[in-house]
Order: sequence, then structure tokens, then C-alpha cells
Amino acid sequence: MRHASNVAAMRVQRLGGIPVTGPAYTLLWFAHSFDAAGAEVAFEDARRRRLVTIPSMQRYLDIFGRRGRPGVATMRALLDVLDPDHPARSRLEVLTRRVLVAHGLTDFVRELPLTWNGRTYRYDFAFPARRTILEINGRRWHDDASDYERGQEKWSVPGRFGYRLVFATWDKVTRAPGALIQELAATLAA
Repeated sequence: MRHASNVAAMRVQRLGGIPVTGPAYTLLWFAHSFDAAGAEVAFEDARRRRLVTIPSMQRYLDIFGRRGRPGVATMRALLDVLDPDHPARSRLEVLTRRVLVAHGLTDFVRELPLTWNGRTYRYDFAFPARRTILEINGRRWHDDASDYERGQEKWSVPGRFGYRLVFATWDKVTRAPGALIQELAATLAA
């Protein structure tokens, strides 16, 4: 149980008749309780579910985010680096973004759209100036037969636009991030 000195900041709501804290308060507590990656995963999940937006969280912090309050500095720093239009769709995307930034690769575009034969495909991380795409390839989204066929078409499209494709898997991102960065750097330099 969490006790708060400012009940208004909790933004209590009822869910099935049970009082619960509002999303912004809960996320601020997560920012205090989790590591930065865990806080980012929670925030991006809440954005995907349309429970919060970056502007709504900034407004919440403007009202209740006094200096020294647990989680405020972490949340403000997080809001400064997230893509305002495209929340990460998975923990793997969050971790990949963090690996890229930690290695000084910040010139990427999130969710680059490429259209072929009337269908638009989106690519996780693109470096347009260097014609390279880094695509997250996790089993959660790419492991059934119908997705296999869609994936083959999707992964063929960048080459038609002069892009090179690099895949980021769970193992590459979590166990061998240096090797992933070397692979990406070699492709970016090609």
C-alpha cells in the first residue's frame, strides 16, 4: 500500500467499484520504484492503451510534480526523450531505443512509413540519411504463419526504396548489444 500526502495528486478513480489511483500518479510512482527502463516500459504501455499522453503527463507534473518528489526527475527526463507520436509497442522496442541512445545513435526516425502497391508498412527505427532500417523482430509479433507471409512482404519493401535492413532480436538487444551496434554501424557506414 502506498500512502500519499496529497490525496488530490492520486486522482482516485473507481474501477469496478474499487478505488484506484489514476494512471499519472501510478506512473510517477513507477518512475520512483523501477529502473528507468522499467518506468519507460510502463509509460509506453499506458500510452498505447490511451491512459496517458506525453502532454497529459506534463500537465500532471506541472500541477503535482514539485521538486524533490520521488519519481519526478525520472519522469521529466523520460518525457524529454520519447517520440511524441509513436509509443513503443513492446519492451523490446524500449530496450532497443535505450541501446541506440546509449551508443550515441539518436538520429533515427520512429515508425518510418513506406508504401508499396497501396499498402503502407511502418518500420521501427529508420536512419533515412543513411538509408538503413533497424527492425525489431520479436517472437511476440512475428511468430504465426499468417504473420510470416506479411513479414516477408514487409521486409522486401525497404530494398525497393534503397534501404538496407538490420534486425534486432531479444538476444541481440539484451545479451549482445555491442554486437548489434557493430552490425548496425557497419550497415550505416556501407
